[in-house]
Amino acid sequence: MTALSKDNYEKILTFMDQAIEPNQAFRNDVLHSFKDVFGYHLSNFWLIDEKHNLKDPVTLNISPCAMKEYIEYRYKTDILQPKRTLPFFQKQLVLEIEDLVSKTEYENSYFYNDFMVRYGYYHEIAVCIKSGNKQLGSLAFLRFEDEEPFNLQDRMCLEIISRYLSHKLKNYLEFEKIPEYTLLTTREKELLRFVQKGYTNTEIANLLFISTNTVKKHLQSLYQKLDVPNRTSLSYKAHKLLK
Repeated sequence: MTALSKDNYEKILTFMDQAIEPNQAFRNDVLHSFKDVFGYHLSNFWLIDEKHNLKDPVTLNISPCAMKEYIEYRYKTDILQPKRTLPFFQKQLVLEIEDLVSKTEYENSYFYNDFMVRYGYYHEIAVCIKSGNKQLGSLAFLRFEDEEPFNLQDRMCLEIISRYLSHKLKNYLEFEKIPEYTLLTTREKELLRFVQKGYTNTEIANLLFISTNTVKKHLQSLYQKLDVPNRTSLSYKAHKLLK
């Protein structure tokens, strides 16, 4: 039986030691941690609904055109699409394309020739994150054709980390259900995070490439939706919501 290398064991510990909190930046933080620790530089983090459909992707270095095309119709031919992988994920948490089809079948598929080739992608590995028998989300990591394929050590690391992320993702989904928080737009959630960190209006404007007047308008909306009178109260509320 192949053992996990010392280097990869230490990478897993490093990944788990990073403070990835179940707030609105959770999935983005997870993808960046994978990139920093394991070098997985192309990735998606999807949620999965009750009918095993992918939804609400967060991406890292994936072509926006590729994502738009995939969401509109390419998902139907995706070999690692959740509805196809569901039986396999009952026994394991990590799958590669060649776990389902041969290399020849993959290279002759519509998914490869009409989609992956167009954007230069070739290797893909999918990770199921679930609680009990319920699929909560899915991670997908890709590599270009001229890069090394994923190997057994990658799979072993991802199997372990999937179990670690299960509890984190469950908490994140509960966090997203907080009534007050769900009233906020994506932009308002970003501002709330910056307010929590003590950023000024000018700093927020520069980070989001918007005007300070727009920041003020978003803040007024936050005051109203979260029922607070001023920035101090908003900061306190942010700490409660984003803890």
